[in-house]
Amino acid sequence: MGLQDEFKLKGVSVYKVSKEAGIPYTTLSDLVTGKTDINNASVRTLSRLSRYMALTMDELYRKMDTAHVMHLKKYQGLPTELDESINNLIVAIDMGKELIDCELAQVLGDINMSESWGLIDSVKAKELRSYYVFDVLDELERRETEKNG
Repeated sequence: MGLQDEFKLKGVSVYKVSKEAGIPYTTLSDLVTGKTDINNASVRTLSRLSRYMALTMDELYRKMDTAHVMHLKKYQGLPTELDESINNLIVAIDMGKELIDCELAQVLGDINMSESWGLIDSVKAKELRSYYVFDVLDELERRETEKNG
């Protein structure tokens, strides 16, 4: 679950959190939406946000680190099966589920199927493979490397 979802659960807006935590609105909004990477945020901002959210810095980092994955949903008008498999992938990553590779395989299969059925063209299929499969694999590998030292 990303920070936007946490805010919704707590019934607070980005504006309210920014005022109450003492974080400039644009700074917080850019962090929550993934426009600004957590690694580029100041310690002061992250510290204020973690205190406000009653999270450790590690918990906050994990929630914000998954927020950009939620940003994966950027394409509209995809075939239904492909859209559903992408949604399942996003949920699996966001929840930290095991076997994310199974969701990735489903997305890849649905991209290939949509292309072969003529529901998307080869340019779109290549773009989707790069974005939803290969970039996600690279990011998950990076995280695993960081976690294991």
